[in-house]
Amino acid sequence: MPVTWYEGIVKKITQVAPEVREFHLEIPALSTFDFKAGQFITFDLPIGEKRLLRWRSYSIANPPNGSNILELCIVRSEDGPGSHYLFDEIKEGAVLKFKGPDGGFLLPEIIDKDLVFICTGTGIAPFRSMILD
Repeated sequence: MPVTWYEGIVKKITQVAPEVREFHLEIPALSTFDFKAGQFITFDLPIGEKRLLRWRSYSIANPPNGSNILELCIVRSEDGPGSHYLFDEIKEGAVLKFKGPDGGFLLPEIIDKDLVFICTGTGIAPFRSMILD
């Protein structure tokens, strides 16, 4: 199956901690972006020659709500060219190319017992999506 690439416009950037930002990305070509809580998208960032070095994946932090807006919680990684590019070069109004959603880190359809979520840092993103869903 061919991969579909989308263009997302950065609508809002919020500094939530010294090295963490929340990026709100609107996909104008779609009225809704369908995904499941726990999935991620992959950006193609201009940070290297080789495709696999340019591709950086980030979990979707908002719940599936029928909109065309995605929220991503991103931490600046000391040795992460993707996060440095997003923090240093991307401003509101910028256009980012991405594919997805991808990933199988999903809750079961039927939840018949209490769940415990454990994570660190921006590892909260997929859990946030699940909890808000």
